[in-house]
Amino acid sequence: MTASKMSLQLWTWATAVAMSLPAAAWASSNVLSNGSFETGDLSGWVTEGAATVVDTVASDGHYAVQLGVSDAITAQWATGLAVSAITDLSFDIQHVGGPLNSVWFSYSDGSSSNSIVDGLFESDGWLHYNLVSELAAGKTLTSFTLYGSSPEATYVDKVNVSVQAAAVPEPGSLVLLASGLGVLGLGLTRRRTHTA
Repeated sequence: MTASKMSLQLWTWATAVAMSLPAAAWASSNVLSNGSFETGDLSGWVTEGAATVVDTVASDGHYAVQLGVSDAITAQWATGLAVSAITDLSFDIQHVGGPLNSVWFSYSDGSSSNSIVDGLFESDGWLHYNLVSELAAGKTLTSFTLYGSSPEATYVDKVNVSVQAAAVPEPGSLVLLASGLGVLGLGLTRRRTHTA
């Protein structure tokens, strides 16, 4: 067998092995600690006013945070999060008796933006909000703050901030790759033996 035919066959085998592997995917990882307040306290958060963790109402687990009219909780990151990599910025909220609850986003360039959630509606039940579309494109998020601005208590739970992360190959994919490389090596060894 000529060297060019052997190279073509090797290339065919390598292509077959590569195509048998699952395509690389992106996974999301939550970069917020204590987002459901299940520690029973506000560790991981910066607080203003009298924000309190309560066990009387919760959307997820046993605890939620209660915010009064001048209370707030802030999540912050020293290095910041590229807005383009954020796949989820969400939370559940419940309040009765007031029109507004605001969320402020701060960026690494010193700018900020805000969003109003729960509009003019009161809610006896939990409402879920995902505010990824409210973030300023092309910027780096350094913090976001949830304000309790209604006259009655606002409850917040199940806060999540997720960013894209490269997926780690599944163990099955690695076994498949190793098998394919083993077959390639065996094929090359046999070819060398037969041509010698």
